[in-house]
Amino acid sequence: AYGSLMDPEPNPTSGSRPIGLSPAGPMDKSHGYFEPLGTDISCFAGMNVRNGTDRDGDELFQCFKNLGFNVCVYNDQTCSKMEALLRKASEEDHSNSSCFACILLTHGEESMVFGTDGVMPLKTLTSLFRGDVCRSLVGKPKLFFIQACRGSQFDDGIETDSGPPKDTLETDANPRNKIPVEADFLFAYSTVPGYFSWRNPGRGSWFVQALCSVLKEFGKQLEIMQILTRVNYKVATSFESWSEDPHFHEKKQIPCIVSMLTKELYFRG
Repeated sequence: AYGSLMDPEPNPTSGSRPIGLSPAGPMDKSHGYFEPLGTDISCFAGMNVRNGTDRDGDELFQCFKNLGFNVCVYNDQTCSKMEALLRKASEEDHSNSSCFACILLTHGEESMVFGTDGVMPLKTLTSLFRGDVCRSLVGKPKLFFIQACRGSQFDDGIETDSGPPKDTLETDANPRNKIPVEADFLFAYSTVPGYFSWRNPGRGSWFVQALCSVLKEFGKQLEIMQILTRVNYKVATSFESWSEDPHFHEKKQIPCIVSMLTKELYFRG
């Protein structure tokens, strides 16, 4: 399917729109899955004009609110302000919370995101929620959704036809109950490393359109990886750029999921 001219995220000169979630509600630890009954979402925005971003923000706000999230939105944030806001969130007591999530709507490059005043490593923000830094979220899902470019390549598309073995190595005769500090993160990127991320000026970004569509229909039924796999399929098959400039015409996009979750995750808001 074609959308009207889709804008790739250009290299920015100012501004960004992050959104973030933080948790609320009990967590079911007995069945091998997370079950957030409520969550907080924080949103940041800025950078130079990104037509369609307001639509993305509005759709995400309503979508996650309907899933039981408490939503906070922050627009036009500098890099230092984004870091300060997320640092504050990481220092809160999440003992009675079940999940944390942050959504960033901004310009980007590989492993970098932009604030209104420049660029910063994404890791600077996500590392604030590592298990050795944010102790009250240890063992709980920490979700990051990133709508931003990760490079300057275009995907031209191509025509188509239609448990590892257990590691028994022991290094400690008296093992303690420890988990990796990087455990229970999930990163849902709008595109794969090195590529543009596309956005329709009227309807918003392809990734957010697909994410909200799938969450509205299946957000309270499917596990998070099932949800994001359907988002991948929807972006891959339902969107294609249209432009009078051949350089931007008939381009495709595929989101990228990176999961370190240790349990299945269902939203029951």
